Amino acid sequence: MISPFRAAWLPETTIFTGPGSAEDLLKILPDRNLAVITGAGTATRPGAAKALLQSLRQRPGSHIFTLHREPSDLWVDSLRETLRGRSISGVVSLGGGSVLDAGKALAALHGETKPTLSYLEGVGDTAPSGAFLPWFAFPCTAGTGSETSTNAVLSRPGPDGFKKSLRHPDYRAAGIALDPSLTRTLPPFWTAACGMDAITQLFESWSSVRCPPDLKPLLEDALDRAIRALPRAVDASPDASPEERLLLLEAAFASGIGLSRSGLGTCHGLAGPVGARRSIPHAIVCARLMGPCLRETLPFLPDAPIKTLLTQTLDWAEHFRIPPLSDYGWTRDDTEAILPLASDRNSPATLGPEIWRCILNETVLG
Repeated sequence: MISPFRAAWLPETTIFTGPGSAEDLLKILPDRNLAVITGAGTATRPGAAKALLQSLRQRPGSHIFTLHREPSDLWVDSLRETLRGRSISGVVSLGGGSVLDAGKALAALHGETKPTLSYLEGVGDTAPSGAFLPWFAFPCTAGTGSETSTNAVLSRPGPDGFKKSLRHPDYRAAGIALDPSLTRTLPPFWTAACGMDAITQLFESWSSVRCPPDLKPLLEDALDRAIRALPRAVDASPDASPEERLLLLEAAFASGIGLSRSGLGTCHGLAGPVGARRSIPHAIVCARLMGPCLRETLPFLPDAPIKTLLTQTLDWAEHFRIPPLSDYGWTRDDTEAILPLASDRNSPATLGPEIWRCILNETVLG
């Protein structure tokens, strides 16, 4: 499935796939002066990702930064200040979607002069130049597809918080490794939540009113594969086959391209405001929202085999025991506060405030 995506939309990105592909990407990285972003779980969980991180530590001039939560503009600014005046030959992201976003933002802003906030959509006042250090992505989850999207999401959760994108069409990875070895030790719960995030992005971009005709069949194929693969991969975790885990990585890869080309819809039109208000993992938010948002959107779609397949996912949040948002402190007051910010942009469905409220109440209470 990777080949048509690569040919059409990522012609300048070197892509390695399959078991051991992380080692192949490692060979083409600059041999010194790398800024490496990793996640706290990736750095401590045994397996291929931890071994890869140890190899990166040994490169001369490497700077290792560990991300403990979804990145903020202030966190990116702290890295920029640490690296100011130093020669950086490239940025490496080794981890989940937040780590990929953080590395992409650092690669984009290392040479810019203003604070990161200035360049964010909706809150900043300056367009980024598009200058971009070589950025290399080693995704260790199969979720956001940030390795192929042209934006990096940064947030400051709170009552007056935000969750916004740093975006430019030139923000493309120099190299990507879709290595199922890197996802092998991901706990079943996170395999499920991240996979549901990818499926949500695939569905929203596939059904988007902006989806280009040449992209739709590829997204539908990825969606079909992901829906069939995810339950098998979760049930077999941590011993799911490399083939199953690679299918999920490819689905996330495709979802990032879908995001950039088609935009997203109902679920992410709520997930953004939720993430801006409270610090809740994005995969959890999307996994909880997926069923209710799909239920409201499917009636607006023509009958098709993929529509029938999607109906089988409506109870996945309960099946995979994804916790309700109330477990993270979300309240009805939070719901009322974000209702005016909800958006069904690009979605074929048109939902009113009462439906938004019902979706959120179901997501919050479980």
